[in-house]
Order: sequence, then structure tokens, then C-alpha cells
Amino acid sequence: MSSALAHAASDETFDVALGAIGAALQLDEDRCKFYTQLVLAALSDAARARLEEMMRLGNWPEPTDLEKRILARGEAIGEARGEARGEARGEARGEARGEARGEARALLTILRARGIDVPDALRARVLACADVEVLEAWVARAASAVNAAEVFGTHP
Repeated sequence: MSSALAHAASDETFDVALGAIGAALQLDEDRCKFYTQLVLAALSDAARARLEEMMRLGNWPEPTDLEKRILARGEAIGEARGEARGEARGEARGEARGEARGEARALLTILRARGIDVPDALRARVLACADVEVLEAWVARAASAVNAAEVFGTHP
């Protein structure tokens, strides 16, 4: 391993790194990951690009059981992280939509309570609006408006 780091900037980098990674694959999972990351971090951009190209071309022998376990574990971790991010984004979008719907309903309720006529096209515009800040501004104006134009402007 130390040879891979010592030759990190030389022409022998690729072969040394390949040998070091091969040796690391013979270690237990934690040490394999540690030494592989160490070697990859020490590689020049050119050597890393060559290694990535070799991997992309499928020039590797059938993975060992350890390599398969490492890959499966990495995939499982990546999938779990992706699912968690997706759930968080979906939850945030759902909350935003719910907040917008609530503001839209509040606006229409205020306008109805104040006796302000809301044509169907304008009602549809309000219910389709997903921008909470816009809806909040309309609600604030609706509190003192005497007609729809004062809430939405002259072009509803």
C-alpha cells in the first residue's frame, strides 16, 4: 500500500495502484474499503481516469464474494439514502401543496363571507395557485377589499 502512495505521481502509478487495490481486495471489508479509498485519493487525475475507463470497459474478472458483498452493501446504502431523500422531497412538496390549498380555501371563504363575487374562472385561478406567498398577499387584501379587483388587480 505504501508503494502505491509513494508512486502516486510517477508513470508507474496505474500499475502500482492496480496492484494495491488487488491486494486490498484480499483484506477484510473495513480494511479493504479504507485502503482502496486511500489509493484512489492518491491517484493523479490521469491515473484515476484510466482506472475508471478500464472499469467501464468491463475488463475486470468476475468479482469475488467479498467484492460482491461490498457492492451489494454500497448499493443498499445508496438505495436507502435515495429513498430517504425522495421521501423527504415528496413530504415537503405535499406539505407545500397542502398549505397552498389551505390558503386558497381561506381566501375564497373570506371573499364569500364579505359578499364579494368570485367568477368561476377566478375561482379556478385561486385553486390552481401553488404560490403560498401570492395566496397570502391575496388573503391580506381580501380582508379589506370591497371587490375582486382590489384583491387580484384589474385583470382577474
